[in-house]
Amino acid sequence: MIDLSSYVRQVHGTYSAIAAKIEKLVVLLNEVKESDKNTIALAQSIEIFLGSLQKSVQFEAKAARTLPKEKRKLFLSTLKIGVDEIKKLRAFITLSKKTPTPQVITQIHALYQEIDKELNKIEAVIKS
Repeated sequence: MIDLSSYVRQVHGTYSAIAAKIEKLVVLLNEVKESDKNTIALAQSIEIFLGSLQKSVQFEAKAARTLPKEKRKLFLSTLKIGVDEIKKLRAFITLSKKTPTPQVITQIHALYQEIDKELNKIEAVIKS
């Protein structure tokens, strides 16, 4: 049986490392104003990491069966928001490789912060 609390903390820690790379991408895109081989390579690695993270977060849904019913409902609804935000972020990261407009960069920045908030909420549900 998996310790859901530890697993959620691990996933959040992993996301923090990915978020540092996303922040680097945002800074680079703001500086260069267009995609180059460095920003494209960084975006591709972030996409791969986010894909793995998405799978890990989706696994949490299966592990949530051990939670009481009300807590499980809150956990799963918060988790769904997190997964949806990760999907959007992946799409904007992909878009940044082609057209890194200020709107795309702003959206990447906002989404990666929103995912961090959702992961904090998920941890709070587990602790409560």
